[in-house]
Amino acid sequence: MHMPLIDENHYAEAMRDTVLPALAKCREEGWMSPAGVADNPSEKTTTAITGGSDIPNDGSGTTHVGMGDAGIGISGTGIDTGPDDEEEQHIMHSKLFGFSSLEKPPTPDNLHYVCFDAHKFDALNIDGASAKFRGAIVFSFGFTEFAAKHAEMTWYFLLAGYSVCILEHRGHGYSVRDVSNPSLVWIDDWRRYVADLAKFSQTVGRKYAGDQPMHLYAHSMGGGIATAALESYPMLFDRAVLSSPMIEPVTGLPNSIAGPVTALASAVGLSRRRAPGQTEFSPTMKLKGYEGAEQARVQWYFDLRKGDRHYQTNAATFGWVNQALKMSHAILSREACSRIETPILLFQAGRDTWVHNAAQNRFVERVRAESGDVVLERVEPAVHEIFSMPNAVLGPYIDRIIDFYGESVEDMVAEEE
Repeated sequence: MHMPLIDENHYAEAMRDTVLPALAKCREEGWMSPAGVADNPSEKTTTAITGGSDIPNDGSGTTHVGMGDAGIGISGTGIDTGPDDEEEQHIMHSKLFGFSSLEKPPTPDNLHYVCFDAHKFDALNIDGASAKFRGAIVFSFGFTEFAAKHAEMTWYFLLAGYSVCILEHRGHGYSVRDVSNPSLVWIDDWRRYVADLAKFSQTVGRKYAGDQPMHLYAHSMGGGIATAALESYPMLFDRAVLSSPMIEPVTGLPNSIAGPVTALASAVGLSRRRAPGQTEFSPTMKLKGYEGAEQARVQWYFDLRKGDRHYQTNAATFGWVNQALKMSHAILSREACSRIETPILLFQAGRDTWVHNAAQNRFVERVRAESGDVVLERVEPAVHEIFSMPNAVLGPYIDRIIDFYGESVEDMVAEEE
């Protein structure tokens, strides 16, 4: 499928006048109580560390789902939510992504999600839409990101006939936070991310997919989380796209040193402190890491962040770095790689400075050694966020993803025959 792309020369106008109004008309949101965390992700059931509900691998679990005008909510614990005038902040946010009310989450510990219904989208008769429902795509975004940032990718998936379901990871967007500084990202156990994504997919994602395939699209940190989910819940998704996945993060130090250092810092009570080299959010846009990307896209992302304090996560804590490295070690174990059953398309950015490409290569080799179905495609000119690249690079990337997902339908037909 060849996807019509947004005109880069009029990017902000197209997003404002066409994309966002259409997304607002098919958008639904809700809140989910966090899942439990497994002592061992490969075990059949989980054991909760604190709060939340246990989540069995068989797909059951309890989820609070608030559809339609369920509300946006300010779901942190002790977080400064930005402008003093909450209504003013909400109006700004509504213009960007169409949030509809100021209701609070059911409990302070809830995770926020946003979904886009392909059936409602098709009813808008948008030029280029497939008008054929193909299932749902669960979206797992990267470190310091949020649902609204991925409006353009959501647009393309809807055009292709897929509903889109985006869970805002703990500590990101409007989901619960565990630190008061809105710039910081902290997690006590990386398995929380994985259990939450699995629970969200088994409940909300499956609801939107109906009897059609449920696929996974995951970027960066979200790609690391997704990879762990694919290893722990092998039958959860039909197909998975991992875009610049954080199989191993770049930390600024050899990770053999960064691991023990961050573990020691966490052990002596510095877990929630900002890690060295990390900076808080600045209202001045910096293009480091985006060299060669489409500036109109990068500017649009930054304007979103500047307009809403919930989107200003920017710095890793000692605890987050330590947990990211633990997740990397778990993902790359040969035993974990042997559990992969979902067909995977892994995109590697040729100019990535945020994750180690060599670790992605090791992951692919280990999955293939166990007869896993994984294809690696290197996008040589791309920076880490491949979706931020100019249309000349973005177009083939989008088309390849849509074609890959479409192969699942062909497989289903072949099996029936």
